Amino acid sequence: MGRFRIRSRAAATVLLGAWAACGGETSPATPADGLSGPDHLLDWSVEPVFQVGGVDAPEWAAFGEVTDLAFDGSGRLHVLDGRGRRVTILSPRGELEGTVGIPGEGPGELRFPSAMAVHGDGRVAVFDPGHSGFVVYGPDGTFLHHVRVDRQRFSDPEPPLRVTPDGWVVSSTTAPQSSEESGRPVARLSALPDQEHQVIFRAWAPAVPSTREPGPELTGGMRVRLPPVVSFHPGLLVAPVPGGEVAVIDSTSWAVKIVQPDGTLVRTLRRPLTPIPVTEAMRDAERRRRLEEALAEPPPFMVSTRDGGTASPAGDMARRFMEARIEGMGFHEVVPVVDGMGMDHMGRIWVRRSGTEPGGTGPTDVVTTSGDYVGTLAPGTVAMPWAFGAGGLLAYRGTDSLGAPLVRVVRLQEGDGR
Repeated sequence: MGRFRIRSRAAATVLLGAWAACGGETSPATPADGLSGPDHLLDWSVEPVFQVGGVDAPEWAAFGEVTDLAFDGSGRLHVLDGRGRRVTILSPRGELEGTVGIPGEGPGELRFPSAMAVHGDGRVAVFDPGHSGFVVYGPDGTFLHHVRVDRQRFSDPEPPLRVTPDGWVVSSTTAPQSSEESGRPVARLSALPDQEHQVIFRAWAPAVPSTREPGPELTGGMRVRLPPVVSFHPGLLVAPVPGGEVAVIDSTSWAVKIVQPDGTLVRTLRRPLTPIPVTEAMRDAERRRRLEEALAEPPPFMVSTRDGGTASPAGDMARRFMEARIEGMGFHEVVPVVDGMGMDHMGRIWVRRSGTEPGGTGPTDVVTTSGDYVGTLAPGTVAMPWAFGAGGLLAYRGTDSLGAPLVRVVRLQEGDGR
């Protein structure tokens, strides 16, 4: 069954100024003078390494959908094709080294792969809701075992997934999984069958704005199971720290929490960036952007019928349904300052700030886990990658001029700043 997910993309200018406490922030902060000053632009660039995919790609690189990307310790890139239901392994030069997994229902086969965690030694753990957990393969591609994940306690992890130095898979969820416990859980999941999955931290859970869902007249009496459409939602971003901790962003402000595996908050790194209030003009622009995206490539989804079956809405019905959902979407009151985070091969945190236009991206700050400010990458220089690899390798997802998926790998070249 197709799943329709909506990720918010902030659309406003962020300004330096006095830090405003937002999102229930009550944690201690570690002083870091460099984080409170103005941006220092980094003179960094990238050099191409390889690109695969696109309409003219050989059969092995004709990806149906690039769902997730991850490097192993030797610099091999793993590409999860959720539609093709396989993992393609590429050498550091972009050559085919092999594939992992085949479509199917049985042990070691993939039904609906949605995310992937690659260990340093080359083990691959593919999260497959069709198997209610991880399908795990060895470095040589041999199927090892299934690891079931309690999906009543943990929501399905979303890509990109990353692995801690001691082998745990770090994951976040977008909603509380228990009515008895508040907050959004940050979890450590294991790809080994004899280890218990753990919730290590409860992040701030913002109130969900009210939305207006389409009426039954748009769906012919069919019941549609889709999450509400909400824009400018404060994300829950996580990344493993080389020392074993986890970096967490869970507010509308620029605040990175460093959390130990037992849930202890070690420090909070902050930059004095103030969230921007959402205006009616911004709401209108976001509705237009969402509608253009939906009409350009309508997302596939299924609906439940009154007799308990499922059906795919006809094209015109699906279009009207999506238009009505976007028209009735909800909005948070402010634009979150941050909309992305990653951890590079040197253990530095990349924090991407919100863009100035709907769907756009802003500058990216690079800081150490102890709170030292490295500098800021201006928009249009070095973009936040989907995956970081050893030796400065960065991997990106994209499409060619005809919309065919492709993967691009570059190497980071660090200058002295400017």
